[in-house]
Amino acid sequence: MDVDVAVVNLEANRTLFEQNYGDSGVPVQYVTSPEEIPAIAQGYDAVIASIYFTVDWLKSIANTANSPILGYYVQDFEPSFFKPGSPGYKHAFTSYTALEKLICFCKTRWNRNIVLQETRVDCTVIGPSLDLDQFRPWDCQANDRIVIAAMIRPNSPYRSPALTMNILGDIENAFGEKVEIITFGVDVDDSAFLALRRDFSFKHLGKLNSQQLSEILNQSDIFVDFSTHQAMGLTGMEAMASHCAVILPKQGGAIELAEDQVSALFTDARNEEECRQALFRLIRDEALRNRIADNALQTVQAYYPERAALNMLQVLFMPTT
Repeated sequence: MDVDVAVVNLEANRTLFEQNYGDSGVPVQYVTSPEEIPAIAQGYDAVIASIYFTVDWLKSIANTANSPILGYYVQDFEPSFFKPGSPGYKHAFTSYTALEKLICFCKTRWNRNIVLQETRVDCTVIGPSLDLDQFRPWDCQANDRIVIAAMIRPNSPYRSPALTMNILGDIENAFGEKVEIITFGVDVDDSAFLALRRDFSFKHLGKLNSQQLSEILNQSDIFVDFSTHQAMGLTGMEAMASHCAVILPKQGGAIELAEDQVSALFTDARNEEECRQALFRLIRDEALRNRIADNALQTVQAYYPERAALNMLQVLFMPTT
């Protein structure tokens, strides 16, 4: 789109960042501390924070002459990641109002509404998006078994890791060789992962980069996300684009991405039996499974990244108010 873009990250994050995003094609500048960012920012028209603590990095930029436009890509209501009243909660909560001229934008109406409700800060919705070049159905070989994939992240309680493993265990016990269960998202030797239910047959692949995730989703028939909420639900969208039948959370922005019973099944993680029965239903009903996967693939094509990128540029440089 003829826009000069760069990512700034801390040198301490280099190894992990390059493992996951080394082939993105976007230039990355590493700094040893946030104090180096104002000098880099002088050459840009806009600088965008992408997680609550990086808003603090923009404060010194705001006080410089000819300051660039300052934006905040709000990816969730991040105070909810912490115990109410804790330092982390307070830090995340104040990030939305930390700067007077901070332009906040997000991907879904749900995210906008919760930030507005809790902080009275209004975020502009630029729309959901995903990498449709990376995530697409390129492996058309039929599986002998129904392959079920799920992300397990014990350090993110809202993703319901214990409930997910309980349901996957029940599925394996009920269907045996008819299903193959694949999990990912946390190191194999993570102590919190090892504390979850594991008395059933499944393959755990640890942490995956985007290419590895694309390969796994292409091998899968069903992807389940039993989170209590998702601000958008990127992995669910990537599964839809990979021609999986998906189960997504009713709470959050995922409900804006698909139609229940048509291009996804939606469940409430507060009701474990509802989640369990949804997965049982997809396994037993091949016609439903295929119909949801077909509709999901068609639906998700509307969320191409250029659309959200253009909306982001309009929010930053052509505000309506």
